[in-house]
Amino acid sequence: MEKIISLIRENPKITAKQIEEVTKLSRRGVEYNLNKLKKRRQTKKNRSCKRWTLASN
Repeated sequence: MEKIISLIRENPKITAKQIEEVTKLSRRGVEYNLNKLKKRRQTKKNRSCKRWTLASN
């Protein structure tokens, strides 16, 4: 999950497909981890500008 957070920090417009390619996770693996981050309110996807937002720590 830390790798996904790092990728989002580097590129807030990264797609799930790109995350799959970099992390070598399956599509479901990426979805699972992104959903965990959303439920923990660590990240959310702004659909209007297609950009990920990370919660400040």
